[in-house]
Amino acid sequence: MHTLSDRRYLSMLLIDDNPDDQELVREAITVQPHPVQVEIHPDGPRGLNALRAHAAARTLPDVLLLDIRMPVLTGFDVLAAIRRDPDLVNLPVVMLTTSGDPEDLRRAFELNTTAYVIKAQAFPAFVTQVGGVVRTWMQVKYPESRDWA
Repeated sequence: MHTLSDRRYLSMLLIDDNPDDQELVREAITVQPHPVQVEIHPDGPRGLNALRAHAAARTLPDVLLLDIRMPVLTGFDVLAAIRRDPDLVNLPVVMLTTSGDPEDLRRAFELNTTAYVIKAQAFPAFVTQVGGVVRTWMQVKYPESRDWA
């Protein structure tokens, strides 16, 4: 039996307050051809605490998926905190949001997001979007491999 620790996989951390969106991400990840481990946090403060704990343990995820519209700390607040933290500053952050507002896009890149993905309405299209994120970061993590297409 293989475990994630003895084969190539991608680790993701999702911060999103919407349980339905959390479940959509889980479902989209399970149908990907590459193994993905996802850790989910329902708000900015808990997500930031988890990231800081991962940084201290040197177990940061490969990529963070971050919603924008959340109570307490918005995705922008979380992103700004990440970019100010020397232990987290280089963490790849993909804003995964329903917002197509040009001001949100501008602000996300002003705060140095790595990518901005507007969630597709239809589940098959959302699976394709998540697949693109997974393939991209598998290529970054394992550049010597040729099977991420």
